[in-house]
Parts: sequence; structure tokens; C-alpha cells
Amino acid sequence: MIESQGQHSLYLTAIPSSSAMNYYRKEWKRKVFALLPLGILVIAFATILAAYRATFSTNLLDFQQGRVKTPPISMLMFDGAGRRIGQVGFPLVSWLFGWISPTFYRAILDETSDNSTGQLRDGVTIQKKRQKTVRILKVSSTIAFVCLALVGAIPLQANLSQVMQRQAPMTMDSIIHQSAAALFFLFCIIHMATWLFFCRFRASAHHYFYYQNSPVSFRFKATCLILCFFPLPTAFLLHPISPLRKGLALSEADAGGITQYALVACVSSFFASYSLEMWHHVTNDSENEKIRKQTTSSNTTKLE
Repeated sequence: MIESQGQHSLYLTAIPSSSAMNYYRKEWKRKVFALLPLGILVIAFATILAAYRATFSTNLLDFQQGRVKTPPISMLMFDGAGRRIGQVGFPLVSWLFGWISPTFYRAILDETSDNSTGQLRDGVTIQKKRQKTVRILKVSSTIAFVCLALVGAIPLQANLSQVMQRQAPMTMDSIIHQSAAALFFLFCIIHMATWLFFCRFRASAHHYFYYQNSPVSFRFKATCLILCFFPLPTAFLLHPISPLRKGLALSEADAGGITQYALVACVSSFFASYSLEMWHHVTNDSENEKIRKQTTSSNTTKLE
């Protein structure tokens, strides 16, 4: 640790003060960028909480006669201020992920580009297999977040109460909204499974993304994926005959809402945990830059 600090000080003294300021500014920007997935998670949860407060403060769910306490997220954003919050919040989350995705996938390819020439039994190089898996990651995440943007931009129809009471038909807005929500979860799960497959079977032992080199990240992400398929605790506790559900007086909408919240928490936590990989990439880049600068400085000193 002391040696590392000494090298860092040596590196900074080898460059002008203006360059040192630029270095610190660049480092700060890199680290903020690496933490963006966590920040996006906060924005997503803040959007849901704000919509919840707005919807219940304006009594938009009075047609449920006070029986709904934890409705599905879509019911928080079908009308009023909650509708406007969803139309801004979810597209913003999608745009932010779209903004950081190219850098993230470029980091993956840079990390795993070891020019492998070994042939697999099917005659395809290991590197091509990796690139194909990364393409699946790109496509699945892109489709998922485009669908999330649609979920926010096109809410359920404003006369939701009449639809639930079978007094009005579903409009195209509601059909698009529900279809986009289903595709969002589907492609998120595809992306999550593909990432774990990539870490386990495509990354090599000397790559940071290899599952044994980043066990905390891998196990956390694997847990998120498993819980998407096995919401058993929620399903058991909220079963119609469950004493807990009777004690809380939960309606069908409440039960569906809580199960959806659990699924959203798993998916959003998975994507937020990409900050671990991005932080590694940032710190690794910084160390490589220090080494290059130190080498250049040493060579210049020797020439003088």
C-alpha cells in the first residue's frame, strides 16, 4: 500500500500541476461514470415512489374502495401526476442505460480481447464465441430498455377503473403498455442468464469477469436471476388463504403488485451491480495510464 502511494506521488510529481489537475478531474469523471448504474437504480426507485405518493394523494384508486395498498406499478402511472412521472422517469432510466452501454460493452471486449486462436470442436474460435455472446448481451439489453421506455411513455388508458369493472374495452395504449412490460422482463431475464453464461463459460481464468475472479458480483447476479424464477416466498405469504394476507387485508391487486415489486427489485439490482465491473475497468485503466506515464517519464529522464 505504501509502495503504491509512493508510486502515485512519483507519477504526480513527474507532470506539471495543470496536468495533475486534469488527471484528477478525469479520474473523478471516470469514477462517477462507474457508479452510474447505482445512480440509475436510485432514479428508478424514486420514480416508483413518487408515482405511488402522487396516485394515492389524489385518490385515483378510490374505485378500489380502499382495498389496494400495493398495486402493480402500472396502476400508479395511469392518470394524473403519476402518469406524468412515469412518462419522464422510465424513459430517462432507459436513456441513461443506453448512454453508458457502449462504454460497458467496449470494456468487456477490451478485457477479453486476448487474440485467442485456439479452436473449439465446432471449428469456431474462442474469441468469436465471446463476441457472439456479447452481441446477445447488447441486443437483449437494448430491446429490454426500449420496452421500458415504452412502458413509461405509453401508460395504461386513463379509464382504467371502467376496464377493471368490465365497463369499457382495453385500448391500444393498454395493449402496447402490457406487451412492452412483458417483453421488458423477458429480455432482462435473457440478458441476465447470458451474462452469467459469459462469466462462467466464455471468460478465461485471467479475465476479471471470470466467475471465480469476481465471486461477489457473480453470486449476487446469480441470486437475482434465480429469484426472478422462484418468487416462492412472496407467492406463499400472499396466497389467498395465508394468515398474513388476511391480516393485511390485501386484495388481488396488492398480491400481484408485491410480486411485481419483487421481480423489479431483482432485475434492477442485477443491472445496478454492473457498477462493480465498471469500477474495476476504471481503476484498471487508471493504473495502466499511471504505468504508461511513469515509463514515458523514465525514458525521457534517461535520454536527458
